[in-house]
Amino acid sequence: MEPIKDETMLARWLSNDLTPEEQREIESHPDLTAWNKIIQTADVLHVPEFDTIKGWSELHKLRQKQPVRTARIRSLYWVAAAAIAITVGVFFLLPESQSVQTRIGETQSLTLPDGSTSTLNAVSTISYNANSWHKKRRINLTGEAQFVVESDPRIPFIVEAGPGQIQVLGTIFNVRNRTDQFEVYCLEGRVTVRTDNATVEISANQTATLINGQLKVILDGVNAPSWTTGRTNFQDTPLSLVIAEMERLYPVRVQMDDIMNRSYTGPLFHDNLEQAVATICGGLELLCTVSADQKMVNIREKD
Repeated sequence: MEPIKDETMLARWLSNDLTPEEQREIESHPDLTAWNKIIQTADVLHVPEFDTIKGWSELHKLRQKQPVRTARIRSLYWVAAAAIAITVGVFFLLPESQSVQTRIGETQSLTLPDGSTSTLNAVSTISYNANSWHKKRRINLTGEAQFVVESDPRIPFIVEAGPGQIQVLGTIFNVRNRTDQFEVYCLEGRVTVRTDNATVEISANQTATLINGQLKVILDGVNAPSWTTGRTNFQDTPLSLVIAEMERLYPVRVQMDDIMNRSYTGPLFHDNLEQAVATICGGLELLCTVSADQKMVNIREKD
């Protein structure tokens, strides 16, 4: 595995305590998939209880009873000390982290420890620390998810998503954190969105999005997320982003002529590849074909 610059970063990642810049470094690391697999299996590790005080007491008695074996006892003393340190260290370094990841074409819903819920879109990952949830409701998100948050005025609900941080007390909102895309849509309540150089607050039917590195607020419901209904609606969206979403929804490879600068307005259906391709190509007057095994899509301009 490749090393990372700061040796404490992985531990702070497990505790959901990274800065946005550090989070981006972790998410771009080639070993991220392996780390997520480790997190998914960490909850099966159970550290046995160890009576530290009793252990030291027994060792102390042993030293007093057998002074002639000082060297051996001293050795046992430090072995026991190391065992205690390892036991305690494992307990604190392996918090009860939870990670949920969806694959191509898969969505998944889950209930969080406080009763809040999250629905993940395809090819998305969230992770959080269940042990500290009662005092810090913090989630890391890569991809897209919609959250319904139980209100708790004492503990804000925070989502770390690539270049931005979203904070609420109780509300419904959607976060998209994809390559070159960061967008937060508020369906209900109010949401605070922060990036490295800006902070905005949005309310129902408003969107906060990064455009050329600047955090902007869109004051209407044009960009309302629709993916939870089985279709994703696009409004004047670059075709490259539409195709990227198609490849997350279907196990296909899309080949295109040099038409990536085109924009698309309309739906992308989630449950029928041929219908999805036909709708997009019909709207843009393009010529599209789907291979017999539905693993390849070819898109080009009409002659």
